[in-house]
Amino acid sequence: MWENYKQICFIAPSAPPEWDYYAIITAWNPGSLPLPQEQNEGRHRSLRERVGHFPSQEVWGSAPDRSWQEFSLAVACPLPLALSLAEEFGQNALYWVEKGELFLLPVRLRHEGESLGRIAHCWIADAN
Repeated sequence: MWENYKQICFIAPSAPPEWDYYAIITAWNPGSLPLPQEQNEGRHRSLRERVGHFPSQEVWGSAPDRSWQEFSLAVACPLPLALSLAEEFGQNALYWVEKGELFLLPVRLRHEGESLGRIAHCWIADAN
């Protein structure tokens, strides 16, 4: 599962945020177990409400071949809050961006966090 999380791209209508740091969190498919669309959408609305006072941008977290996609939020919030939210929404891991570098951080898995390189290398700005 961890190796799958490392194979990521992000699809959004614009370039990556220029914030100094931010988390990319999803509320979809807790524990990587697929939920019905309406449940995922309700969970996403709940996440948006929880982070409403922080700058955010909606983004799709996607397998490079787009076979698996989860609607997510890039949120300029402190890391402890991001980890807490990811745990609350049943996520195994989250993505953290600091000064343009992308990290994969465990939430419910036993792994070491690791750098995945520059966010710009796996971000697709697609207005469609």
